[in-house]
Amino acid sequence: MSDPNASGSFPVSQVLAYNLTERFEKLDAAERKLIAELYAMDALWYLSQSKGKKSVEFPAIIKGVGQSPVRYLVGRATAGQDTPEQTAIQALGLFKEFVSLNQESIGFGGELKFALRDSSKIRLPLALLLEIERMARPDRVIAEDPRQLAEVMGAILNGGKGSIDDQAHRPGTEVSVLISKLCPLQPGSGVLDMSCGTGTLLAKLLQDKSRIRAFGQETDQELAVISWLRMELHPAASSAHVQVGDPLRYGYASSYKDNPIDVAVVHSIDFDADEEGKAAVLQAVREAEEADQRISLQRGELEHRCEILQKSRNEAKWAVEAFEHERSGLPPPAAEAKGKELEARLQALERELRDREHELMSLRVQAFELSRSLKAAHERAKKPARDRTYDLIKHGLDCVGPSGLTIAVVSSRALFKSPQVDRLRSEAVEHDRLDLVVELPRGIDGAEDRVAILVFRKGRKDEPVLFIDATDHETIRKVVRLGSAYEPVVGYRRARSTILTHEFFSAIAQVCVDRSEIPGVSALVPRSALGAITPGGRQVDLRPRQFIVTDRLEESVAVTQSRLAQCHQAVVDAEAALIKARAQLGLAPLFTKTEPSKPTRRPGTH
Repeated sequence: MSDPNASGSFPVSQVLAYNLTERFEKLDAAERKLIAELYAMDALWYLSQSKGKKSVEFPAIIKGVGQSPVRYLVGRATAGQDTPEQTAIQALGLFKEFVSLNQESIGFGGELKFALRDSSKIRLPLALLLEIERMARPDRVIAEDPRQLAEVMGAILNGGKGSIDDQAHRPGTEVSVLISKLCPLQPGSGVLDMSCGTGTLLAKLLQDKSRIRAFGQETDQELAVISWLRMELHPAASSAHVQVGDPLRYGYASSYKDNPIDVAVVHSIDFDADEEGKAAVLQAVREAEEADQRISLQRGELEHRCEILQKSRNEAKWAVEAFEHERSGLPPPAAEAKGKELEARLQALERELRDREHELMSLRVQAFELSRSLKAAHERAKKPARDRTYDLIKHGLDCVGPSGLTIAVVSSRALFKSPQVDRLRSEAVEHDRLDLVVELPRGIDGAEDRVAILVFRKGRKDEPVLFIDATDHETIRKVVRLGSAYEPVVGYRRARSTILTHEFFSAIAQVCVDRSEIPGVSALVPRSALGAITPGGRQVDLRPRQFIVTDRLEESVAVTQSRLAQCHQAVVDAEAALIKARAQLGLAPLFTKTEPSKPTRRPGTH
């Protein structure tokens, strides 16, 4: 482990991911982010102790005890002071104070105030903290390979299923391989990621490129802090800067120290792109629901109280009426005293009942108003947010220099769905900026739809646009020869890890860099063709398949029949295995085999 590149050794981040990915997958997003934040704070504390490299501030309690944040929490938990829930509360308190002390470095201030969302019911098991500390204690990692600190944090955030990048629709590990190869960054060049998420793409660029200036901006406040922490742990942190805020409203990163930007990256596959607006609407819905539940509970309790008071008032009234009949048989002083007592009790109950009924009427009015507010909040939540893809692309083009690039990761709908496709086509036809279109399979960065990568380049000279259709993994595998490690998967339900590999994206990147025309995969299309009109009277859209369909690889009839036969046999085998398994469990078969009227012919046979 002393040299991660040495033969027979593995980086700390890979060891951690291999051993704990399953544990990370069982955590919810808030717990996973908190553990990564704690690890980063812990690593920065150790860095501050060694030669005082980092100028970050730590909470007073950490300075007081002279221990790292994780050691402090572990000490409290092992002493029996804190449960996993209490450990999480302590950790959240440390993290909030840490952000408060360093908020100027991350760009908070003015109307931007840091506030954690969805931080309730978090647990931090002591065993997990101890395992992370045993495998990747920061002081040991620093001594062996300080580059691994940021990688360990990335493994905690994005290892296995439930990746934070996927859940937040931000640049993930796999697509970062492709984007990194598309970035022509030389020493001294600047790159801006306008939705940097957890900093995965920036970390990849800093790893692949030498002496570049990396800038990140992120709308989600917690993700911005996480990305800032990850950059602070990176050995090239002096050339990396992360700020919080919507890039269309707060131009922090693009104007930082007036440094020019050579490449801007836009990541807009989430149609609810306005994170601040979306968070505000969801917060309004949550607050309205909580207030409605609270008012409903109070109203139910008050109605029950009014029923009891009404019953007590009626009993007191009946007691007064009964006493009037018995009054003549009692001595006058005793009768007068008892009469006053009964009247006083009746009046007190009536006063309390009037007060409670007045409160109940007020609560009913509040409940009615809250019901209207809740309905309006739900209606606002249903309305889709404005798709800002084109606005972000334009902003990226404004940020880069005269020969700069803007790389946009968008939903494939932007290639054919108006009005986005009309705006993007204008960048190609009228301004001659569109340079590359790559359509990718589903599953990129958590997207359910297909994803496209668009590259816009300033200073083009009427060059053809390269279109690449990478949606068919079989075609890419045959043309680019991904290797014999690929295992064919029958049907359409293929494992994400089987297709979206580093080799897959590297192969596509090579086609992009070479700008080569490959039958069935890529085609160079002149700009004039993008302004053409189809036979149906519509303008050509930007989907690659329409330019490549005539050159697609064609299988021979024998190969097609062989593949159909393999699929048929796989179905037969699966059916037999299911019947056998249900029989072993004592379950009835899901279906009854029927004899066909005549023998069926297997596909691929005659």
